[in-house]
Amino acid sequence: DPDAVRAMLLQRLAENHVKLLTSAVVKRVYGDGADYEKDGKRESLRGFDQVIAAFGVKSYNPLEEELKDFDGELKVIGDAASVSNAVEGIYQGALIGLEL
Repeated sequence: DPDAVRAMLLQRLAENHVKLLTSAVVKRVYGDGADYEKDGKRESLRGFDQVIAAFGVKSYNPLEEELKDFDGELKVIGDAASVSNAVEGIYQGALIGLEL
């Protein structure tokens, strides 16, 4: 259950005093930190042993609109359909490949 996994992860992060920084734009990455911009202010985080970046994604599918008048069959899969992971996208592609 993804919701249970997320809840446990957030709990562990809180227990370990991990600060989550969202809606920020990374401007520069260093071996010990990063510069970022959030709410119009440029900030810097330095002096860390590790730098871990997790980037949210949004579904991106401009081609479907361009093909709205296409007479053939159109299947939208992977992140174009909804944000997922690579394994799911490969699986969806394999299923469609079997239909051909």
